[in-house]
Amino acid sequence: MITAKIQDVPIIDGLILIDCVKVASDSHQVVRLYHQQLIKLLSRFNFTCVVNSNIGIEIDYSDRSQLNTFNQYCWSNTIGQTVIDPRQTEIIYNMIRLSRPGRYTSNLIHNRLLDNERSIFLTTLEDFLYHVKTKLHDATKNWLVVGQSWKMCVHGNNLGLKNIAKLSQSCDLNFYAIDQGFCMKTYPGPAVELDSIPTAGRQEFENDSIEWAEITDFGYKLILH
Repeated sequence: MITAKIQDVPIIDGLILIDCVKVASDSHQVVRLYHQQLIKLLSRFNFTCVVNSNIGIEIDYSDRSQLNTFNQYCWSNTIGQTVIDPRQTEIIYNMIRLSRPGRYTSNLIHNRLLDNERSIFLTTLEDFLYHVKTKLHDATKNWLVVGQSWKMCVHGNNLGLKNIAKLSQSCDLNFYAIDQGFCMKTYPGPAVELDSIPTAGRQEFENDSIEWAEITDFGYKLILH
């Protein structure tokens, strides 16, 4: 629900991608077009970190975000160290535990947003908070959240909106959304045009179970308590 209004437009420096997966069938045209539209929407931002949070995809070293996670939390951390932070092991454990064969990150999303040193693959809110603190040194504070689909993974993912909304304001992080940032469905459906993709807009935020503040000329801010 929208419970407040804000005038100040934030400077976004981080991106969380939820369940932006590859679809092979033409019957999933909605998803493919949504990914194309999303790339255009995000082109105005300059992200210092992009988090890929896909639950149930295959461990794939050609996925740069996954490779970056292994490099930062597994392979490089065993060299010359006698004591390893168990939280680092937990990040890799969660990544493997929640993997599933035959499902991959969208090629378009990967090639345009993730195939760089700024990307990271994280599966839980706890892993995200650890990464922000230890690798980003709390410097990346304003996070835009996008993904698919609105009432499923976007809300219910381990790094989804419902879990994020439970954070306290004392975490010193802010989370934002924009119109057309969330796809409304991922299942097969009739053919659509690029300008008629079912995405979340003001009505969905107004009817949402979690609280949002509307930001003039930008979008929405998730309200933390």
